[in-house]
Amino acid sequence: MTGATPAHALTTINVEIDWMTTAGHSHEPPDSVIQAAVAMFACRGITLNVVKSNAIPETFVMMDGSAEDDFFTATGAGTFQNLKATYRNNTAAGWRYCIFGHRYQEDGGSTGSSGLAETPGDDFIVTLGAFSDSVGTMFDRAATFVHELGHTLGLRHAGTMDANVVGDGVATFPSIMSYAYQLRGVRSHMRCLGLTHAWAQFKEMDYSSGRMPNVNEGNLNEPLGMGMNSTDWNCDGIVSGNTTQDLDTQGPARRWCNSGGGLQLLTDRDEWGSILSQSEAVIAAPDQHESCITHEEFLSTTAASDCAGNQTPFTIEGCLNGVNVFVDPAYGGTMSGTGTQPWSSIGLAYAFSNNNAVIHAKPGTYSLGTGILNKPLIIAAPAGATIVP
Repeated sequence: MTGATPAHALTTINVEIDWMTTAGHSHEPPDSVIQAAVAMFACRGITLNVVKSNAIPETFVMMDGSAEDDFFTATGAGTFQNLKATYRNNTAAGWRYCIFGHRYQEDGGSTGSSGLAETPGDDFIVTLGAFSDSVGTMFDRAATFVHELGHTLGLRHAGTMDANVVGDGVATFPSIMSYAYQLRGVRSHMRCLGLTHAWAQFKEMDYSSGRMPNVNEGNLNEPLGMGMNSTDWNCDGIVSGNTTQDLDTQGPARRWCNSGGGLQLLTDRDEWGSILSQSEAVIAAPDQHESCITHEEFLSTTAASDCAGNQTPFTIEGCLNGVNVFVDPAYGGTMSGTGTQPWSSIGLAYAFSNNNAVIHAKPGTYSLGTGILNKPLIIAAPAGATIVP
């Protein structure tokens, strides 16, 4: 968990939703879309209380003002602030307000962006007018809703990294907040990109738990990948040795293969820890807003993979059975089983892991040394490992 837990830790998030409607289509999110979001938060002990309030007339393009980054503060006809003042019902402290709408204007021009949110704050929009059937698929709507809600909770596209440097589509950051996964699904698209395998503990729609190892774009180990699966980092069709590659998935070709930016150290972020450390009903003052993936950028990520066009099917997911645990016999620091603080032996990983953990081991020879094995788990080693008595 990030930081000290406040006396009144966050256990409930209240959101009021209004949705635009016009002849031919309605932006009302189906109840199952909301249920999927509620289930995601429930897995972390948080009650997501969503009130679907009003159908409102469609404003084809919600307007901003003349100042920079003033979408949520601009006033006048067609602005978010005007709609909020007219239609919002829940004005008590601790309530967030969301409009499912068509499009919005940013810096004086209409955009095909999927949404916008104060980061952090209490206002956000889901705008899928440029997407399928002018409202998006079921997965588009559910994933974008929790993506934009995540922004109001202080989450960003690249975790704690600077998205202006590493890009908005960091594939090594397993979160619905990353453009790599917002509209593709974390679990399915990580497998598509060759980063993980079928047993790894990921959901399609989730924030990150911060358990992944750091990835140095200047020194990428192909047989080891991210510690879960061998990965063809340089896209040459061969998994062998070390290489370098910018891993921004916004490149025009499959995966990140034609990306040519600078080489950075990519890190994970414990987003759930950050959320759980926040105070109940205290919404931080916004410091900026986050404009989100456009339809054009989504098409770019679609073309950037070997499984183009295969958006993960929408479902209301249950909770994960276990966690990903990492082992590195060469590691000698503080151990917790994460990618940055791995256990030094499979025996320790086994002893301190809960049921159904997936233990990812670096190459080596290991002795379990645990006596009787009496809990279910999976041991995986992308580059091979030998276990002896």
